Amino acid sequence: MFVKYGLNRQIMALVGVVELFGAIAIWFQVSWLGPLGALALLGTSIGAIGCHLIWDTWKEGIPAMITAVLSGVIVWMGISFLLNLLVAS
Repeated sequence: MFVKYGLNRQIMALVGVVELFGAIAIWFQVSWLGPLGALALLGTSIGAIGCHLIWDTWKEGIPAMITAVLSGVIVWMGISFLLNLLVAS
């Protein structure tokens, strides 16, 4: 799909690293890492939805839409951790 979308291997590797970070970090919900990982997954999901809507049919973007909704819920539940992280800086 990345070739179809005009993206190179470096972008594919970057997306993979971001998704791996998000998947690992989401396990740490009691700290700031959980919401930050969910935010990373939300960002990649929004990008995937955009690519699917531009180059594919919306039906192929359904998994990304589900991931975006679930990641958004986790970000919403842990927004206080992220806000405290920004204020403390």
